[in-house]
Amino acid sequence: MESIFETIFYNWERKKKCNKAINNLKIETENSRKRLSQDLNKKQKRMLLNIVDAKDLINEENNLENFTEEFKLGLSIGYESNKN
Repeated sequence: MESIFETIFYNWERKKKCNKAINNLKIETENSRKRLSQDLNKKQKRMLLNIVDAKDLINEENNLENFTEEFKLGLSIGYESNKN
């Protein structure tokens, strides 16, 4: 079983790699959205906004899930450090 410090390290390394890819995706997504919105009519723009809103909602849910997992990890660290 992994120790808490191994878990922290692997999560930190994974996040570093993901953050770079996510930043690139954010830039690409925003550029694509701008190009699309220039070529769309009113109804199509509304559909695009619905897609963007749904994506943002998914992102919020993921952020909450990540916070919850990190909070649990913090509680585990506190519990282990106070156990001794």
